[in-house]
Amino acid sequence: MSKDKKIKVECFTSNLCSNCKQAKTVLTEVIEVIGAEYFELEFIDVIKNIDRSVEAGVLTTPSLLVNLQLVCSTFPSPAALNEILKTSLNDYCQQAAIRDI
Repeated sequence: MSKDKKIKVECFTSNLCSNCKQAKTVLTEVIEVIGAEYFELEFIDVIKNIDRSVEAGVLTTPSLLVNLQLVCSTFPSPAALNEILKTSLNDYCQQAAIRDI
């Protein structure tokens, strides 16, 4: 995978959400363990970005999008999050390899 092509991870949060602060910490830590160089991480406040939140189909916080696909509307456990992101990375690498053939 080239360094300029990264997996886009968007975490939709709110200051009113009791789980969002922990979700930010866990998501950042999991991405660091897997390899931060492969991911573009963005935290999006649903209140300040209501149009983007609606467009993404976000109904609850924290919610997680990977490459513009809603993958979790409630935040997963660290183990499940690790599996989701590793699967996304594997899929992305396989698609990149196919394009290079």
